[in-house]
Amino acid sequence: MHITGPDGKIQFRITHDACSIYENEDENISDELETYFQGEEGESWKEIVQVAADSWDWDDEGVINFDAESILFECSRDFKKMEFLSSKNDWQLVPEEIENWYFEAEEKSMNNG
Repeated sequence: MHITGPDGKIQFRITHDACSIYENEDENISDELETYFQGEEGESWKEIVQVAADSWDWDDEGVINFDAESILFECSRDFKKMEFLSSKNDWQLVPEEIENWYFEAEEKSMNNG
């Protein structure tokens, strides 16, 4: 499968469902977060996916309720999908091989961090 975009570079978009959980449930925030990773011309998909996998320690400010008055218990996110920008300039789901490689690389990165 050809996964380079219209500019000849590989670009991935990873979508997570994210949320913050507060003592007062009315202060919780849920959102869909998208993160983009783009390689340079000539870079392989594995190089770009490795950068994405190494970014497992995410910035949770997208779901922090800065006006909350109760205690923040947890921020979490769940993987939803991984896509690539096709040569037709539309987002398509990555092949299973790439998604599986991402999960394995992320797990290794988390254990080595």
